[in-house]
Amino acid sequence: MVANQKESASAALNFITKEYQQINKKLKSSYYGKFVDFESELRSLCAFMLDKNRRFAGCEVVYLDFTNKRLSEGSQFFARLLEQEIELLKTTKADTLGKYERDLSDLKTESLR
Repeated sequence: MVANQKESASAALNFITKEYQQINKKLKSSYYGKFVDFESELRSLCAFMLDKNRRFAGCEVVYLDFTNKRLSEGSQFFARLLEQEIELLKTTKADTLGKYERDLSDLKTESLR
């Protein structure tokens, strides 16, 4: 019985991993504008897999564990994107501020002439 459960769990994991590849490609190509879009599609996949594959013993645990791990990875991916965006905004702000300071200095110099 234990060997059958292991085989079922392995088959369930292989099945959802294969089906997840499209979602993962979309994630890595920044297809999802928001984390909730990614989460929604992943949860829909899990629900579909649960509905379709109840024949695998213990598939619920496998699918839910898989989904939780992928949600964690996805949230880390989005967090890195946000960090990059914040750094870009900081750089842009510093560049713009520097330009304005130089322009102000130039104006002061010209007005003193």
